[in-house]
Amino acid sequence: MMRYTLPLLLLLASGQASYSQTAPKGATGTTPDALQTFFTAPEQVLPRLYEAAIAHSSEVERLDALRGVADEDVKLAKQRILNTVALTTGYTYGTLPYFATAQSEPVYLANPFGLGARAQFNVGVGVSAPLDFIASRRTNIRRQEYVVDQTVAQRKTQETIIRQQVIVQYQALVLARATQQAAQEGWQSANIGKKIADKRFK
Repeated sequence: MMRYTLPLLLLLASGQASYSQTAPKGATGTTPDALQTFFTAPEQVLPRLYEAAIAHSSEVERLDALRGVADEDVKLAKQRILNTVALTTGYTYGTLPYFATAQSEPVYLANPFGLGARAQFNVGVGVSAPLDFIASRRTNIRRQEYVVDQTVAQRKTQETIIRQQVIVQYQALVLARATQQAAQEGWQSANIGKKIADKRFK
């Protein structure tokens, strides 16, 4: 896909430069030679071509999506400790077989059913976490962060590949234009020579 996209981008840039060359003159009375700039000033043209090619690269888009997934995995790894915390609640209603006093042990009633029914609520928080989970928590988080670093490095590598391809395509386009100009100049020279010869030997 990239080998078809890059020539298209280069040709579009060439067409835009050619169009701007025929634009009306400005207030200063001069027309900027955009086409000449496109082929003779790579330091101005290539950065824009890099940006356009990277913005239209499906591979870069895929790596950006992977970066987003990796960032979310880091957040999940940090929040996984919450899985070990549990909130428990309970509700009971009825008569109780004993009641609490100042003594450390409950006092049982001879006839608990003689008490009136009442409701009782209880709320508690519990934590249950294996030791290996607690010990490896930071390691798991760092592992996910390494995945993020890996996706960032892959994106930089892909950008480098795209830049290299843009340079190759740009050089090929410049060479093709130079060859075309040389052929046109040769044809014009031959045509002029033919006219001179026709006039001389007419």
